[in-house]
Amino acid sequence: MKPIYRILASVVAVAFASGAAIAQTSPAVKQDKAQLKTDQSALTREEKQMKADKKTLKADTKEGKMAAESKDAEKVYEDKQAIKGEKKQIAADRAKLKADEKK
Repeated sequence: MKPIYRILASVVAVAFASGAAIAQTSPAVKQDKAQLKTDQSALTREEKQMKADKKTLKADTKEGKMAAESKDAEKVYEDKQAIKGEKKQIAADRAKLKADEKK
């Protein structure tokens, strides 16, 4: 084999090898994506729970119960706080994912 063909063959081999390496995602990116997905599902659960608690609170209000008497008002407050926390987690996960993808 002529030297030029050897060089071309090695360049092609390196190009294929580097393309395969680039196509693979790092474990950190995979972990970040999994964490993001987990946090998004937790946010969905919290929003559903808050919706249910709001309905209960609305029913209590209709019956004439004050917010101080109703434990549901506290549940709604806690749900709102949990949703805020989940949104912060999702934002942090997205930032970390972008940083890991740049590496």
